Amino acid sequence: MPELGREQVQQFEANGYLVVRDVFRPEKDLDPVIREYEGVLDRLVGQLFEDGEIASRYEELSFSKRLIAVQRELGRSLVQHFDFSLPKANIKADTPIWVGEAIFNALSNPRLLDAVESLVGPEIYLNPIHHVRMKLPEKAFNERLRGEGQLGTTAWHQDNGVVTPDADPTK
Repeated sequence: MPELGREQVQQFEANGYLVVRDVFRPEKDLDPVIREYEGVLDRLVGQLFEDGEIASRYEELSFSKRLIAVQRELGRSLVQHFDFSLPKANIKADTPIWVGEAIFNALSNPRLLDAVESLVGPEIYLNPIHHVRMKLPEKAFNERLRGEGQLGTTAWHQDNGVVTPDADPTK
């Protein structure tokens, strides 16, 4: 992908965001991520079922409906198992995190990096406040689960506001 055009860069600078189509090729770049997360869910559900924590494997359900059903039955969120960042606090040796090859390949995709470089320059890094968020419908959960961790509503925001002051002048 060639670098972004001047108009696109100006739109990003004016609005703080930019929609760029065709950076990812769904079959080559995104389908492997989806398959990888389906595998994460399969293994997690299998372990929960074997441990007697859930009564069904919910194999007949789609990914999102399956994840919702398992979380409902458990009464707790499982989204940390899919995240490629650790939580802010209470990190233990068994805190779940997913750092699979497909998600790494998506984040380091040359087409994505070329587009980002057009906006921020050649020094590109992923800071420690990045997340994969399984944004499932909040109405799908009972009151006890609503708002728990990453299950609740996430307001429009920019993460730059939560990094240290030395990051202020960066893009």
